[in-house]
Amino acid sequence: MPIKKGLGRLKLIFTLFLVLIVLLVSILTVNKQTSTDNVTTEVAEVTGIIDGDTFFIKGSEKVRLICVDAPEFGDPGYWPARKFLEDKIKGQNVTLVKDFSERDNYDRLLRYVYLNETLINELLVLEGLAKYYPYGPDVSLCPKIREAENYAWENNLGIWNMGN
Repeated sequence: MPIKKGLGRLKLIFTLFLVLIVLLVSILTVNKQTSTDNVTTEVAEVTGIIDGDTFFIKGSEKVRLICVDAPEFGDPGYWPARKFLEDKIKGQNVTLVKDFSERDNYDRLLRYVYLNETLINELLVLEGLAKYYPYGPDVSLCPKIREAENYAWENNLGIWNMGN
């Protein structure tokens, strides 16, 4: 009889061990899903372009590209940056990705913007139409945009070929 009792305890311990493993795997899986849920994305139609780094989406909401600074009206490079952004995204459905902050001091949405798989923030800087400009806590993709600026600068593209 003692052998059967020992096997019963062993089965109980083994069963409890399996239950514990299943619980741990479940907890880890839920935590992974939660961490990806922190990324806020939305798809929106671009209805107008203000300048090379700011545009309107449907509903008259303004969106500012994160880590990018395009020339302002009256500055050299303003029109090429604005036209580039207009040609690329006006009338298109883009994916807006929030980093840390929801809005800037001017009440504009702060977003990384994708057209299909292309990061528009990076493309604008890569073409030399805007500068890398990190600000605030919204910097998760800024290193990628900084690399784009290095490329544009090294190749004298856009604003890097205007004597600025």
